[in-house]
Amino acid sequence: MKIFFDSSAFAKRFIEEAGSDKVESQCSKASALGLSIICVSKIISAPGMKSRGTRTDSLVEMVDFYPTLAELAGLPTPVKIAGVSMVPVLNDPAAKTRDSALTQLKSGNGHSIRTERYRFTRWEKGGKNMIELYDWQSDPDEMVNLARNPEYNKTVEKMEALWHKRVKAASIPPAGVKIKPLPPSKRKKISKKK
Repeated sequence: MKIFFDSSAFAKRFIEEAGSDKVESQCSKASALGLSIICVSKIISAPGMKSRGTRTDSLVEMVDFYPTLAELAGLPTPVKIAGVSMVPVLNDPAAKTRDSALTQLKSGNGHSIRTERYRFTRWEKGGKNMIELYDWQSDPDEMVNLARNPEYNKTVEKMEALWHKRVKAASIPPAGVKIKPLPPSKRKKISKKK
């Protein structure tokens, strides 16, 4: 996720001059590869921001927006929220609030984990061979899947362990949230609508 910070004048100029070229071209590339869900560019402007007119490559997740907005508004962040505030990044674009970002892919049958250097995807259907690994330093367009390259076996193992840890953590509801399973009669009605 790319986040751009500045006043509304910069935001307006960015959207008018670069929005359709820079942001859209990156999203189009991702979309062509079936990755549109992980391509999110945002412009954030907040009173007192210390990093106006800058850009960050800090990793964030969509769940991070709620705690960020709550902190900016001076409101307490509910315990039941899973995200991490991005305010440190708003004040210093070099700050890191996460070591990785997890995304559930559009089709719902896979998850992708992104670190500063790599993106690792495991598709749920298709068995253990349905994995992808891309090195964003040498291949930012993700054209070469390194998952089957023996030179990257240790990286695959490390990323897969991180993937399992993050997917497991994401499946556990935040403290205080109770998940009530649907009764079987309702599950059938929902599955018929699809």
